[in-house]
Amino acid sequence: MDVDPLPGTSSGMSMSTALVLQTLPKIDENDVMSKKPPKERTLELLDFLESQVEKLRRGASQLEEDKDALLSTLDSVRKRRFNI
Repeated sequence: MDVDPLPGTSSGMSMSTALVLQTLPKIDENDVMSKKPPKERTLELLDFLESQVEKLRRGASQLEEDKDALLSTLDSVRKRRFNI
């Protein structure tokens, strides 16, 4: 699978989003050097995308846990400060 950079990634996209999009494999039906059929390359691409989605879900879950912990800490500090 060839990886082609995306043109014009500075159009309001975050740097990490642009970087992820640049590294995504691209299926080129005219790629005569590839020994794999298009269906197999498509399935590989879908597997790759699925793994990326799972990473994003784990990251989002961790962020949510961190947010809850911070809010709990802030609430605890506020209660101690104001003796609530």
